[in-house]
This record gives sequence, C-alpha cells and structure tokens, in this order.
Amino acid sequence: MTSLGSFSAPYVFGAGFRVMTTQIVTSKLNGDIRMSVVETMALAVVAFAGLILFRRSQGTRSVAAVGKGTPPTARSLVQPLARWSAAAVGWTFALVLLLPHATLVLVSLIPVGTWTTQVVPPEYTLGNYQALAAEPERLRPLVNSVWMAGVATFAALAVALWAGRVVVQQRVVLRKPIETLTTLPWAVPGTVLAIALATTFSVTAPWVGRWVLVGTVVILPLAYMVRNIPIVSGSVLAGFRQLDPSLDEAAASLGADRWRIVWRVTVPLLRPAILAGGALAFATALGDFVTSIVLYTFETRPISIEILSALREFDIGIAAAYGVVLMLISAAAMAVGTRR
Repeated sequence: MTSLGSFSAPYVFGAGFRVMTTQIVTSKLNGDIRMSVVETMALAVVAFAGLILFRRSQGTRSVAAVGKGTPPTARSLVQPLARWSAAAVGWTFALVLLLPHATLVLVSLIPVGTWTTQVVPPEYTLGNYQALAAEPERLRPLVNSVWMAGVATFAALAVALWAGRVVVQQRVVLRKPIETLTTLPWAVPGTVLAIALATTFSVTAPWVGRWVLVGTVVILPLAYMVRNIPIVSGSVLAGFRQLDPSLDEAAASLGADRWRIVWRVTVPLLRPAILAGGALAFATALGDFVTSIVLYTFETRPISIEILSALREFDIGIAAAYGVVLMLISAAAMAVGTRR
C-alpha cells in the first residue's frame, strides 16, 4: 500500500512514466476535477482492498507483554575470515546509507556554478545557509513546515489518546470500527487524501460539516493530522495495552477524577509511546510532499515544495541546504522520540 501511494519518486524521477498518483495531480492541475475524482476513487478501491487483506492477516487477538524481554545471547565470530567478512559487509552498508547524507552536506557548502569539471570542489561557503536565514521568503517555508507539523502532531496525539482510552480501557461497543478508522488513513494514498480534502472543504455546507478551507492555513495541518493518525495510534494503542488497569482503579479510589487520572497516571506511563509516535509523525509531516503539492498556497508552502522549486531553478545549493536543515530537524525529533 505504501508503494501504491508513492508520489515523490515517480514525480521527480519518473521522466514521463505515468502512475495513478501523478496522474491524479496532473488532472487536478489541468482543471479536470471530475477525472481526478474518478482516478482518486479507482486508486482508493485498490488501497482499501489492501487494507482489508492486512486487517484479516492480523487476526483479532492482541498480545500484551507481562514481563521484561530477554535479549538474545551474543555470538562471537571466531574465524578471522568470518570476522573480516562481517566487518566489510557492515561498513559497506554504513557507507551506502550515509553517502546520500554526506553528498547533501557537501553540495550545500558549494557556491552555485563553481564545481563543474573538478574532481574536488574548488571552494566552500556557508552562503546557502546564510541565504536561508537572511531572506524572509526563503525562511518562510521552513517556519511553515515546523509549525504545521507541530500542530498536526499534537492533534493526532489527542485523537490517539482518545482512541486508546475508548478502545483499550473502556472497551466500548464500537471499539473495532474506531480502531479500523485510526488505521484507515494509512491505506489511503496521499494524493487520494488530498483530492478528498480539496473536494470536501471547497464549499460551505455547515449542516454536513463542510466549510471552505482550501487556500487557508488550516487545510495543510488538517491533512498532516489525518495522515499521521495511524502512525501515532499504532504506538499509543500498543502502549495502552501494556498498562495495568489496576493503576487507574487505585487512582480513582484515592479520589482522582477522570481528567486527573489521564494526566497524572495514564499520560506519564504512556510517555515512551507518545514520544516515539509523536516524533515519527512530526518527522513525517515535516517533509510531506504528497499532500502538500495539491493543497499548498504561496503563503503556506512547506519546505518540500520549496526544495522542488529550487531544483527547478537549478539552485542546487539552496535545495541541498534546505535538505540538510530538514535532515537535522528530523534527526533531533527522532532523538527526542527515542529517549526513555
């Protein structure tokens, strides 16, 4: 389902090779709204079929750990050939994984037009980073991405906490449909979600919950929140299933009301799950490209759209500088999320 909804790779590297995700955006940009809706529905049907197979393969049972796990016993490689081979394979994988990041950092330090036929760049500069900080129009996409990703993450966490409480702790009658709804956005490709939001919130009909949000600062955080709900819910619901129900009962017996139990007992115990899911959701929303390209405006353009604009203008240094900043912020978020 993730590959089915992929947009960035076909859009940037496809060179005219048509897939449904790029075709939906093309129809939307050409003003053929009806065709984009038809293409959206066709892709959504296939995605939902994948979700049904995924849910059936999971089964209905949930497993909770009742004790601490035991790490596997370390195995020593005694033979020199095996040790050298393992080391070579490990370093090779490390270099392959780190090479794109190192290249991005290198390109961000090179002035435009100075590295042509030389093997090594002739000069280095911090001018690309200075341009990001000094020019308001270049700094705006970064600020937009940070605050929109932050708002979307907090909103998704609120939904996940509510879902965890009603599904796991209270075990309401509709717990299975609610849990399915928290998983559903993961199966919906980003272009499908973007077209659905653009269609839904392009008219004013308050009696059915529709307002004009297209073109406002609300639509992108809303899209990020919906896409992040499965990421956050998967972590938070798993955390809820590890909690001992007697802790809530003990707090209630001491006179704590519902909100005090949530904030003084449940949330502190769920802190690792909240940080892990929130960090991953924030990093995902920070670099989102799929929904952004359909819903953004010039004032609300995120960093991913600005990187694409810089590449189209052959301003490779600025695009690389944006990429390095995005990489550092995402790494910082993930470092916070992995703290215990």
